[in-house]
Amino acid sequence: MKNSIQLFALLISSLCCFSANASNTEIANTDPLKVITVVKKAESYIKKNGIEKAIIELKNSDDIVIGNYNGMFFVSPLHPELIGKNQFSYKDPTGALVVQEEINKAKAGGGWLKGRWRKNSLTGKYQCRKIYILPVARNYFIGSWYHYSSDKPGVCLI
Repeated sequence: MKNSIQLFALLISSLCCFSANASNTEIANTDPLKVITVVKKAESYIKKNGIEKAIIELKNSDDIVIGNYNGMFFVSPLHPELIGKNQFSYKDPTGALVVQEEINKAKAGGGWLKGRWRKNSLTGKYQCRKIYILPVARNYFIGSWYHYSSDKPGVCLI
């Protein structure tokens, strides 16, 4: 029983503070399984505590986005200036409606979106960024990402 309580306390501690452990790393790896793990931990936290508490707890996260199907973002470490602003019609420099793509992926059950050429906020260099999206709490979705190099600048094949 004592070991179960300690294990539960460790699990809760890791769920409450998982973004702090990734501070300034922007998931500094190219391991898709680590990205999925971060998203699954956020999903678990939301299921246990609710979306409202998760938004408060994760607002300073370095590696999680939380948005809704209307295009509003509540957690956005790469673009904190856009929190609370509707991004449904946002187009990236290539003209892609990226928020609509994320919403559609969430509505379809979640998964990976093809990589896009983006500036890595940690290095200042452009790389491919691939994002994993998961639907949660009715009409919300969460996501996380990783950067990877491309053999051809601007071309992200995966």
